[in-house]
Amino acid sequence: WAEAALDSCPAGALALVTGDSTAAGLLWLTEVEMARPDVAVLVRQHLGDRQRNRAVLEAAGADVGDGAFADIFALGRPVRWEPGMDEQPAGTRLTAEVPLAELVPVGTPLSVDDQALRLLRRVFAGPAAVEENGRRVMAVALTALGRVAWTAGNRARAAVRFAAARVADPRHLASAVDLGVARAAAGDPRGAVEITEEVLAFAPNHVPALIAAARYRLTLGEDDRARAHVARALRLAPDRADVWALAGVLDARAGRFADARTHLEQALVLDPGNVDAKTNLARLPRE
Repeated sequence: WAEAALDSCPAGALALVTGDSTAAGLLWLTEVEMARPDVAVLVRQHLGDRQRNRAVLEAAGADVGDGAFADIFALGRPVRWEPGMDEQPAGTRLTAEVPLAELVPVGTPLSVDDQALRLLRRVFAGPAAVEENGRRVMAVALTALGRVAWTAGNRARAAVRFAAARVADPRHLASAVDLGVARAAAGDPRGAVEITEEVLAFAPNHVPALIAAARYRLTLGEDDRARAHVARALRLAPDRADVWALAGVLDARAGRFADARTHLEQALVLDPGNVDAKTNLARLPRE
């Protein structure tokens, strides 16, 4: 896996990784075996360590000044990004590559070919296909490929990849949430809520699942169950505009228009561009 990741890095690449297995393998290859001294490998969880950033980049022939990463493209190096639980920087998107995706500016065309899937099948053939860590890594990669397909507009292919991730590792929560989104988009809110509630049975504080389940319950007209999810999400993530917007919608549907206005306005305080809050605020009866 680590060798495949290193092979995917062009000359002078900056590899920003997050998984223990990938990070350990790449750091061993580049810093101990000196397989690719031109590639700078940094672990995203530790980007706050500016001294280490400088040391790694200088060893790879780059200078990042004080070691801060306000703009990783300012280095002028190709950037490779390991898909993980965190979000990539604003204004960027990921290409359909594994183990490492190319981090590119928004607007860059995306590829949805099956070369990455062939690599996964090759790397995880044999014992790795049933080993727990191998299943987890494969599920993360398949989910990342599904998200690229989704962004590229190929929702059917995205759903297949999310489902494959669930098969690889049934405990991988992100793939289940994404598969629920795909089912809802295909006109199956009941199927979407069922798989999302499975996530919540295992991880009741999973905020993205709470938000998604609330949306599906709203679609199904099950407002009381949606309200329970929203109330929990508000306690866990009071800084999320989409949760406040959902609370406003539920209030409006219950005829509590003053509360709805308060919640929708709070959503816009947190995110002035929130489309749901703007749209539904305009629909409220005038006082």
